[in-house]
Order: sequence, then C-alpha cells, then structure tokens
Amino acid sequence: MFNIEKTNTISKSSTQDKQEFYNQLNTYLNDLISIETDWLAGISNASALLYLMLPHINWAGFYLYKGKELVYPLPPVFF
Repeated sequence: MFNIEKTNTISKSSTQDKQEFYNQLNTYLNDLISIETDWLAGISNASALLYLMLPHINWAGFYLYKGKELVYPLPPVFF
C-alpha cells in the first residue's frame, strides 16, 4: 500500500515539477488499478485520486456506455 498526501506544490513555471507530479500521479493510478479486481471500484478509486490530487478541478469521473447508450453517472460529490 502507499500513502498519498494532497499537495499543491506544482509551479506553473516549472516543467520539471509538473513532469514529476504527473509521473507520481501515474504511479499512484497504476498501483490503484493493479490491486483492484472490480472495474467499477477501480474507476471509482481513480476518480477519487484524480479529484484529490488535482485541486483546481471541480469534478473527476467517467462516463460509461452500455452498448451505444450512455449510462448517466450519479451527481458528483463535492467536499
């Protein structure tokens, strides 16, 4: 398991800091997905992680399709 701390240390002027942040976020996402066997739990955890780690977004989630029909998501949860 791993420890995730919410951070807002990305400098808009520092490409290297952004790259390091997104590399770490990618590692967290891969770790979450690799340990989860249920696809719905996996995308739920991924949404929560993205919302936690990207403080300037107001929603993180996935739109799902059954065949050609869009399955509407539940309303987003705001903290």
